[in-house]
Amino acid sequence: MIFTYEDKVIIKYLRQTYGHGRKEILSDHPEKKDWTAGGIDNLLRIIDETGDTIRAEGSGRPKTVRTPDNMDNTEEVDSMV
Repeated sequence: MIFTYEDKVIIKYLRQTYGHGRKEILSDHPEKKDWTAGGIDNLLRIIDETGDTIRAEGSGRPKTVRTPDNMDNTEEVDSMV
């Protein structure tokens, strides 16, 4: 589930101002058919842990594994074979 920026602002406001949980958020916004219970739960967990909805820098999959150390290690393994 990918929330828009506006969706995240709404959910963050409801959580921090009124302490709403997943059921209250979903029942207050029946027009948001694409909001899922799991998506709301994940977003609420992030809001509770960080106080914000923005991803932490560096989170997620690395863009590459071709670091100098890894390249040296593969050269060593190649030379052993």
